[in-house]
Amino acid sequence: MWDSRVAWPILERLGRLDCGSNPRYPTIILHLTTNFNEYFINQPDVGKTMAAKKVRLFANVREKAGTSEVEVNGDTVSEILDEIIAKYPNLEELIFEDGKKLRGYINILINGENIQHLEGTDTTITEKDEVAIFPPVSGG
Repeated sequence: MWDSRVAWPILERLGRLDCGSNPRYPTIILHLTTNFNEYFINQPDVGKTMAAKKVRLFANVREKAGTSEVEVNGDTVSEILDEIIAKYPNLEELIFEDGKKLRGYINILINGENIQHLEGTDTTITEKDEVAIFPPVSGG
């Protein structure tokens, strides 16, 4: 069954629609050479989901969150931190100072490497990366 509400915008974007005399009920569709699967796969926001990343929390960050591991979406450290703060607002004062500036004593490691030696909070993260947040730890 032809549903013009769905198909019409798609065909219009493809620019290959000949609707005859009534645009609500196209009588002829000509020159539709674009592969629909290829069209939708190449669209940035269609059919793609962001993979969740696991972030391990340690010491008092873990205690304040009430969990040792969280799953969040995001492609950069900054995006992941934003989502963690959205889920656990009480962590904001522990992780950030002066708004969005990461506290100097908070260490975020990606695959064991501190983000200070990478691109900071702009560091890109994949679902295969191991992310850990360490506050300062001391003891005797």
